[in-house]
Amino acid sequence: MGGQSVEEFKRQAEPGPAEWLIALLAGMQLAELGSGALQAEKRTTNIAARVAAWLVAALPLHPRQGGLRAVQRAMAGDVLAALGDPRFDANHAHLPAEPGHGFVRIEADAEFRIGTASTQRERIRQIIEARVRDVEINDATTPTQAFYVARYPVTVAQFGACLQATQTEPGAADTLRDPPNRPVRYVSWRESVAYCEWLQAQFQHATEFDASDLAALVRSGSWQVALPTERESEKAARGGLVGQVFSWGDEPDAERANVGDSGVNDSSAAGCFEPNAYGLHDMLGNLCEWTSSRRVIRVADGRGAAVSLPQLAQYDKLVVRGGSWFGSARGARCAWRANLHFGVRESDLGLRVVLRSSSVTKH
Repeated sequence: MGGQSVEEFKRQAEPGPAEWLIALLAGMQLAELGSGALQAEKRTTNIAARVAAWLVAALPLHPRQGGLRAVQRAMAGDVLAALGDPRFDANHAHLPAEPGHGFVRIEADAEFRIGTASTQRERIRQIIEARVRDVEINDATTPTQAFYVARYPVTVAQFGACLQATQTEPGAADTLRDPPNRPVRYVSWRESVAYCEWLQAQFQHATEFDASDLAALVRSGSWQVALPTERESEKAARGGLVGQVFSWGDEPDAERANVGDSGVNDSSAAGCFEPNAYGLHDMLGNLCEWTSSRRVIRVADGRGAAVSLPQLAQYDKLVVRGGSWFGSARGARCAWRANLHFGVRESDLGLRVVLRSSSVTKH
């Protein structure tokens, strides 16, 4: 590795576990200096930036691709936070520092079918070694309109920017405890909706978004930031695959999602596991994610119609999706769904946002 950038190294050879581990150890040593020392000298700042770039490249690499194990990648994510995660832009609400602020367009799919087909029930039961509940069985097509979905779940830094700007105290003492690049957790459904409303206002009015094509959609009055419906969540999680159990296929793999079998035993920085074919990270595992869909008895009943704050009754429950670090590799799958009361805050529950045309029917 020496003093080379990761791009320079790749011109000569493909990095392997040894190089990624050296980068991790270098980052840990730099992190011990503290942010003040890292910024005190230009040379130290440049070294930290180079190491951070190595860690960014290491995060999503599966061991079969020459990457580190899940536990080491999770450590790298936290070290990256200490060095300053270059993937996120503090000048733009800590959204991803990339075109479109990390929102990925998912095209309309007239043939999409949410849930598990009844004919596939036994096959999937054998794969996950558990029963497939009636609540996810569905044999009807459930078309999706085009929408944009965030590449990563909402991070601590993003949610913290909202709280700071609105002078709002977090609803739980641990909400902002984690490193800034980890997904925020211990947030209720109402707090998640409030974040969507704040980000919508940023796109509409903040001058730093004046040149943003994404903000232009919002400012046109026809697109809005929202929690995904469970239909949108599953469409995004599948990454274009049809009928497979996971977003990569039918084989459980604790190196592809932060689940109980991964050994991390906690949440991990956004993007520590490889993305699905849409380029989306952590759609399965890490944290379960709120949706805007009210609980239904079966996935086909109402098909997850979105609900708004005024419509919520005292005991209403909302659908959550994705599985988490707390569950098994067989539980973090595309069709998995659960229901939680809208006031619940958990250590394995967070959120992700979408940008949806307000002219389409929400499901």
